[in-house]
Amino acid sequence: MEKVKYEPFMEFCKTRLNQELETIAKQAKFRLTSVQSDRLEWIVLYQNHRHFSTHNWIQKYIDYFNQTSSFCVAAYNRNMHGNEASYILSLFKLYVS
Repeated sequence: MEKVKYEPFMEFCKTRLNQELETIAKQAKFRLTSVQSDRLEWIVLYQNHRHFSTHNWIQKYIDYFNQTSSFCVAAYNRNMHGNEASYILSLFKLYVS
Protein backbone atom coordinates (compact mmCIF):
# COMPACT_ATOMS: atom_id res chain seq x y z
CA MET A 1 0.00 0.00 0.00
CA GLU A 2 1.18 3.50 -0.75
CA LYS A 3 2.88 5.30 2.13
CA VAL A 4 1.29 8.58 3.18
CA LYS A 5 3.60 11.59 3.26
CA TYR A 6 2.58 14.75 5.07
CA GLU A 7 2.90 17.48 2.42
CA PRO A 8 1.37 15.55 -0.50
CA PHE A 9 -1.45 14.42 1.79
CA MET A 10 -2.20 18.00 2.84
CA GLU A 11 -2.19 19.10 -0.81
CA PHE A 12 -4.63 16.31 -1.59
CA CYS A 13 -6.88 17.47 1.25
CA LYS A 14 -7.20 20.85 -0.45
CA THR A 15 -8.99 19.06 -3.32
CA ARG A 16 -11.65 17.91 -0.83
CA LEU A 17 -12.43 21.32 0.68
CA ASN A 18 -16.13 22.02 1.23
CA GLN A 19 -17.19 18.57 0.04
CA GLU A 20 -19.53 16.44 2.12
CA LEU A 21 -17.51 13.43 3.28
CA GLU A 22 -18.31 10.38 5.39
CA THR A 23 -16.31 9.10 8.32
CA ILE A 24 -14.46 5.85 7.76
CA ALA A 25 -17.29 3.84 9.37
CA LYS A 26 -19.91 5.86 7.48
CA GLN A 27 -21.49 6.83 10.82
CA ALA A 28 -21.35 10.60 10.33
CA LYS A 29 -20.83 13.21 7.65
CA PHE A 30 -18.41 16.07 7.80
CA ARG A 31 -17.11 18.88 5.64
CA LEU A 32 -13.44 19.81 5.43
CA THR A 33 -13.49 23.60 5.87
CA SER A 34 -9.82 24.57 5.99
CA VAL A 35 -6.48 23.10 4.98
CA GLN A 36 -3.43 25.00 6.14
CA SER A 37 0.17 23.85 6.12
CA ASP A 38 -0.07 22.87 9.79
CA ARG A 39 -3.76 22.21 10.37
CA LEU A 40 -6.93 20.57 9.06
CA GLU A 41 -10.33 21.86 10.15
CA TRP A 42 -13.73 20.31 9.57
CA ILE A 43 -17.30 20.56 10.72
CA VAL A 44 -19.37 17.55 11.73
CA LEU A 45 -22.63 18.11 9.90
CA TYR A 46 -25.10 16.54 12.32
CA GLN A 47 -23.61 18.47 15.25
CA ASN A 48 -22.63 21.63 13.40
CA HIS A 49 -19.51 21.42 15.58
CA ARG A 50 -16.00 22.36 14.44
CA HIS A 51 -13.02 20.06 14.93
CA PHE A 52 -9.39 20.37 13.97
CA SER A 53 -6.14 18.47 13.93
CA THR A 54 -2.70 20.06 14.05
CA HIS A 55 0.52 19.09 12.30
CA ASN A 56 1.80 17.00 15.21
CA TRP A 57 -1.38 14.91 15.42
CA ILE A 58 -1.72 14.53 11.66
CA GLN A 59 1.88 13.30 11.53
CA LYS A 60 1.18 10.80 14.35
CA TYR A 61 -1.78 9.44 12.38
CA ILE A 62 0.38 9.22 9.25
CA ASP A 63 3.18 7.42 11.09
CA TYR A 64 0.78 4.89 12.63
CA PHE A 65 -0.97 4.33 9.32
CA ASN A 66 2.33 3.81 7.51
CA GLN A 67 3.35 1.21 10.11
CA THR A 68 0.04 -0.67 10.21
CA SER A 69 -1.96 0.17 7.03
CA SER A 70 -4.93 -0.01 9.39
CA PHE A 71 -8.25 1.71 8.86
CA CYS A 72 -9.52 0.53 12.27
CA VAL A 73 -10.57 3.56 14.32
CA ALA A 74 -10.41 1.63 17.60
CA ALA A 75 -6.73 0.81 17.05
CA TYR A 76 -5.88 4.51 16.69
CA ASN A 77 -7.98 5.48 19.70
CA ARG A 78 -6.40 2.72 21.79
CA ASN A 79 -2.78 3.22 20.70
CA MET A 80 -2.62 6.95 20.10
CA HIS A 81 -5.28 8.23 22.49
CA GLY A 82 -6.54 10.52 19.74
CA ASN A 83 -10.18 11.12 18.97
CA GLU A 84 -10.11 12.32 15.37
CA ALA A 85 -9.30 8.99 13.69
CA SER A 86 -12.72 8.62 12.02
CA TYR A 87 -12.16 11.81 10.05
CA ILE A 88 -8.44 11.50 9.32
CA LEU A 89 -8.81 7.87 8.22
CA SER A 90 -11.56 8.72 5.77
CA LEU A 91 -9.17 11.23 4.18
CA PHE A 92 -6.40 8.60 4.13
CA LYS A 93 -8.73 6.14 2.40
CA LEU A 94 -9.53 8.70 -0.31
CA TYR A 95 -5.85 9.57 -0.63
CA VAL A 96 -4.52 6.04 -1.10
CA SER A 97 -7.29 4.80 -3.39
